[in-house]
Amino acid sequence: MTRLEAPSRPTILVVEDEEPVQQLVADLLDGEGYHVVVADDGAQALALAHADRPDLVLTDLMMPVMDGVELCRRLRADERTRQVPIVIMTAAGRNQSEAARADAYLPKPFDIDVLLDLVVAYVGPVH
Repeated sequence: MTRLEAPSRPTILVVEDEEPVQQLVADLLDGEGYHVVVADDGAQALALAHADRPDLVLTDLMMPVMDGVELCRRLRADERTRQVPIVIMTAAGRNQSEAARADAYLPKPFDIDVLLDLVVAYVGPVH
């Protein structure tokens, strides 16, 4: 008799350089049952995306080292991450999100319920 393994939790990569926002989003999603990986900038996020293969990327636009637009461009250009949905969380406006070829735009400050609805729409519920 073989034992069936439980399905793994969806992995969400949260890319945010403001620690309070990063912690809020990470805690919220972890509390909902998602596996959360965090990065402080786009360069770190790119390395984590290649290592952890997230099911969804939630990213800010304006960050040090590599901004969110460049992160999105690189994720879209790489065969390994091309299909990963990307949600831009920013106060900068929708135009930059569209230029980055993101799947969705979440204006800051954001409503937590709207964030959760987007996550469920892209990766499904955990509970």
